Amino acid sequence: KRQEFIHWSARLDDLTYAQTGIDISEGNHQPQKGTLYHVDWKWSSGFKGAIGWNFVDSGWNIDLKYTWFYTHARDEIFKDKAPIFPGFAIGTDSLAIKNCSAKWNIHYQIGDLRFNRSYLIHKSLKLTPFIGLKGMHQKQEYKAIFNTTTSTYQARFNHSLKGIGMSSGLDTAWQFTENFSLYGDFALGGLFLEHGIKRKDVFTTDSIPQTPVNAESKIHSIKPNFELGLGFRAEGYIAHKRLHLLCQAGWESQLWPHQTVFIDNGYTSYDLNLHGL
Repeated sequence: KRQEFIHWSARLDDLTYAQTGIDISEGNHQPQKGTLYHVDWKWSSGFKGAIGWNFVDSGWNIDLKYTWFYTHARDEIFKDKAPIFPGFAIGTDSLAIKNCSAKWNIHYQIGDLRFNRSYLIHKSLKLTPFIGLKGMHQKQEYKAIFNTTTSTYQARFNHSLKGIGMSSGLDTAWQFTENFSLYGDFALGGLFLEHGIKRKDVFTTDSIPQTPVNAESKIHSIKPNFELGLGFRAEGYIAHKRLHLLCQAGWESQLWPHQTVFIDNGYTSYDLNLHGL
């Protein structure tokens, strides 16, 4: 059995909820230099749990690992920044936005079943190639609110994801001694995914709500996944090498290119990145 504490930050590249620097007035256009605004990505805690079995005679190992992580982020801006415009298409004419805010959260769950075998290439280098299955279940919610003097426009995006696929990689241990090492791990996966996508906008003016956008879709895709890890490790075996004790600390990154999909003008995809201790 193995348990790990993780402290990660998750973010969607290029996700913006508002922008400035746009001049829609007639005549000579000379807008001030603007900015694209995104939520303030936070750090949050999660955990990993694993169980495994070591076949002493053959040298093969089987590991089953589960990762759970949840985080959220938000941000807000006011009109003194400059004229504000939404960072995505909305279902009404331009708004005289007084202030706006955005919130985002993700529930992230991963399961890995790995078959691996370790090879002592040199007294100072151990390589552990592996192959296995990876499954995932994930939910994201993104909400942006734009307020004017007399109205409110709210856009809510939902993205649920589940899938399964193959993964393969190589764990390396650069041994200082028999029990202490510097590790460097790499994994590559390809998953068949089912995306559940929803968007619903509500425009409220004079206390009367309207729904200018209400759409949902289900699509399927095959997406890659990259994982990198680097850190220090202490380990050893007891009980005739059937029980493996391990303690490690390091940095890990996970990249899911074009994994998250929201409804904008059609589909818009974003890279999901997770990294941390």
